[in-house]
Amino acid sequence: MTRRLWLAALGLMSASCVQHTQVAKTPPAPQSVWDRQIHNAIDAGDGDYQLRVLREKLAADPDNIPIRLELAKAYRERGYPDVALEICRLAAARFPESGEAQLALVRALRDMNRRTEAIDGLTAFLKAHPQTGSEYFSWLGILRDESGLWPLGEPAHRKALDLAPSLDTLHNNLGYNLLMQKKYAEAAGSFGRL
Repeated sequence: MTRRLWLAALGLMSASCVQHTQVAKTPPAPQSVWDRQIHNAIDAGDGDYQLRVLREKLAADPDNIPIRLELAKAYRERGYPDVALEICRLAAARFPESGEAQLALVRALRDMNRRTEAIDGLTAFLKAHPQTGSEYFSWLGILRDESGLWPLGEPAHRKALDLAPSLDTLHNNLGYNLLMQKKYAEAAGSFGRL
C-alpha cells in the first residue's frame, strides 16, 4: 500500500507539472533620428536658445566677466542654482580681482544657503581688495544679519552708509539691524532718515 501511495503521489506530481513557455517581449519602437536629436539637444541645453547663445559668446570671449555672470543668472532662473554657483565659483577663481564676480558668487552662495562661506569669502575679498562701493559692505551686513550675527552686521551696515549716505535702503538695513539688537532709539533715528 505504501508502494501504491507512492505511485499515486508520483502520478499527481507529474500531472501537475506545467509547461513554461517564454513569450518574447516586443522591443520598444526605435526613436526616429529627429526625436533622438531633439532629446539630445534638450539634454545638452541646446534646446534653450538663450543658453546656447550665451555659451557660444563665452566660448568666443572667455575673459568676458559679464557674459559669465549672465550665463550663471540664466541657469539660476531656469532652476539650476548649483550650476549657477559653479559658474560663479569659476569666475571668481579666474578673476580674483573682480568685485563683480565676487558679488555674484556671494549671491549664488546665499541662494544655496551657504551664508557662512559667503561671509568668509566676502570678508577675505574685502581685506585683499579694499572697495569703495557700498554694495560690498551692505551685502556683508545682510549676510551677517541673516545668520543672526547682528552685532557683527552693524559695522558693515555703518561702513556701507559712510560710503553712500543718501541711499534709503542702507538706512533701512541699519535700522533693522539695530532694531534686532534692541537698540530702539538708534533704530528709530536710522528709520527716521528714510
